[in-house]
Amino acid sequence: MKVYRSRSPSLSWLIFMSAVANFMVLLVWPRMIVLLRCEAVRQTVSGCVAGLLGLLVVYPLDTAKVQMQTSRPGTYTGFCDAIQKTYSEFGVRGLYRGVLSPAVGCGVIFSTTFCTYSLAIRWLIQIHHGGEPRLCDMMIAGLLSGLTSSIPRAAFERVKSVMQVSTLPGAACYDNSMQCFIAICQKEGLAGLFCGLMSTMARQGPQQIVYFPAFELAAQLLRRAGAEQVFPVMLLTLIPGAFAGVATWLPPFIWVDAVNSRLQTAQTDSAKLRVGFWQCASEMYRSEGSAAFNRGLAAALARAAPMHATIFCVRGAVASWLSSHGF
Repeated sequence: MKVYRSRSPSLSWLIFMSAVANFMVLLVWPRMIVLLRCEAVRQTVSGCVAGLLGLLVVYPLDTAKVQMQTSRPGTYTGFCDAIQKTYSEFGVRGLYRGVLSPAVGCGVIFSTTFCTYSLAIRWLIQIHHGGEPRLCDMMIAGLLSGLTSSIPRAAFERVKSVMQVSTLPGAACYDNSMQCFIAICQKEGLAGLFCGLMSTMARQGPQQIVYFPAFELAAQLLRRAGAEQVFPVMLLTLIPGAFAGVATWLPPFIWVDAVNSRLQTAQTDSAKLRVGFWQCASEMYRSEGSAAFNRGLAAALARAAPMHATIFCVRGAVASWLSSHGF
């Protein structure tokens, strides 16, 4: 196992660097107001902020999910065991290994997701001359947002996933995300960052088809049940957000993600880098059975509910604030 050593930055320094990167995104995007409609700017900025906060809330669960999906059977008894073992050996830093890559990328990924969805919905509504968006409109717009956001997501997730499994036996060890990024580029070129792009699209496209309609469905059910008179306003966003997040990580989405994790965490000299999605899935089934595709499901669901509840709530609050200030 090749080990790279350098002074490792503290967790607070990594979070500070990601905050600075996202702040730069917030400065740049509003200046594009002459090119984009105000609604698109609001969705871009609010998606950027919401994605970052949602990520930081649940990142340890994401680490547990990836470790369970890529480790040998029996390594962990569950996601709580994965978190406990990682924490006992590496501390909080071990749970947040690789956080810099998705934290920097969240500004790009979620702003792309919500901006694309917003523009697509408005375009589709104009096609059938106004009115409320239909279910097919939300599904088409969701698909477009999922495919578009898969491009930056694949690159950032490659670095994140390699960092998250660097504590496992036999994995290359990197002290920080930048070191991992440089190593991947040196060994594989820029194309190495997009290892697993097709599997990311295969996951994100269908996920986003379900994601936005699931949120709207849950919100409509709450309104019809008269929840506005019972629950605080914030819960009317948190509950649909949690429902949408959980819906997008149920099978078969988690199965695709399990294969994607194997592809993205393959070492640069591994034969896995030379196989495709279906070959990798077949190899997983032959060697480990169907259980290989469901490992990490509990961690994924436990992560999805609070993360997407936070994302939708913060996104709505930031968009409202921007609207009240003339954006």
